[in-house]
Amino acid sequence: MCLKATDPEYLSRIYDGTHRPMKLDVAVAGEEEKMVDNDKKDYSPEYLSSIMKDAKVRYILHSSLDSVMSNRVIGCKTAKEIWDTLEVKCQGTTAIKKNMRTILTQEYEHFESKSDESLT
Repeated sequence: MCLKATDPEYLSRIYDGTHRPMKLDVAVAGEEEKMVDNDKKDYSPEYLSSIMKDAKVRYILHSSLDSVMSNRVIGCKTAKEIWDTLEVKCQGTTAIKKNMRTILTQEYEHFESKSDESLT
């Protein structure tokens, strides 16, 4: 709620990440052409604004975490990395979620009341 209230675009930093501008590097001595990061002097004002928004989102996320969780994401370089790390830590991976659903479904299907219990 804090991120959305501060700037609705902050949520896109979490879900989509920050786009890094790239340029085509010239082929040298038999190597193929490849994409490389732009030099800092070539950054557009829009990209610089995007970097600042990502930094603000990282700050908000770090300041809202306790010291234990903050230490787990301290090495993350983008807001998306922080968010993905927190999701895995708090909810587990997709496989773990699927296993938990299966276990809970089996527990529900095998539920039996005891003979001395009523429905109420």
